[in-house]
Amino acid sequence: MIPCFPIDRDRRGDLAPEALLRQLADKALTGFAQNPALLTLIRLIIGESERFPTLAQSFVREIQKPMLENLAIYLGSQPQLHFPDPMVAARIFAGSLVHFLIVQKLMQGEEILPLDGDRLADGLVALMMAAGKKPNV
Repeated sequence: MIPCFPIDRDRRGDLAPEALLRQLADKALTGFAQNPALLTLIRLIIGESERFPTLAQSFVREIQKPMLENLAIYLGSQPQLHFPDPMVAARIFAGSLVHFLIVQKLMQGEEILPLDGDRLADGLVALMMAAGKKPNV
């Protein structure tokens, strides 16, 4: 199974945004890092995306698009968050995690550019919460 930031529509109001974002980051980081078969699949999709664009587009359409849309809806629905563009915020959040996973896991960068996943998740959530604060008028 591919971890894709599942946000249960019935329970998304139960957690504060920082708790939910941290939970999503943890699920994404551990879900990918602890699944060698999934890492192999992602390598294959990326590596063969030019030869098999339909495969890559299917991944984007079926996995990435719903995940980003769901996260953007969540971010836009939180009264304590005020992102000018929730989709951009969702892409920044997801993109930071994807970059970390690509560099650390797919490109074998753990020893060259070490960074603990918890440290990344903490920093990313703090940045998201700071960026989402309502500007003082």
